[in-house]
Amino acid sequence: MPRQIICQSNYVIAAVAPEQGLMTSLILPRANTAMMKLFLAQVALDFADYFIVMQVDQASWHRSNELQVPENIRFNFQPAYFPLWRNCLTRFLKRSPNRPRTKNDCVP
Repeated sequence: MPRQIICQSNYVIAAVAPEQGLMTSLILPRANTAMMKLFLAQVALDFADYFIVMQVDQASWHRSNELQVPENIRFNFQPAYFPLWRNCLTRFLKRSPNRPRTKNDCVP
């Protein structure tokens, strides 16, 4: 019996401040400039008392001329190939929540 398969995607975008134990995230229907603008407004509001340096890749919606970045946020664009980020993320996800953070957590 034929059937139709419908796929739907959602995008989870998050900002994390591990030292402060803070995080904010949104589940969005699309990944584009309009959604990034919405996310940045939420981050700016949730972290209003902080100056944020946000590590981002080079996706078109991060580099768009139409994107309005709030005053308390600056982007740090990672290179197109950035193996240290994958290593850092892997170590962070594998680390025990009871183990204290060290400056060497992201050393290859």
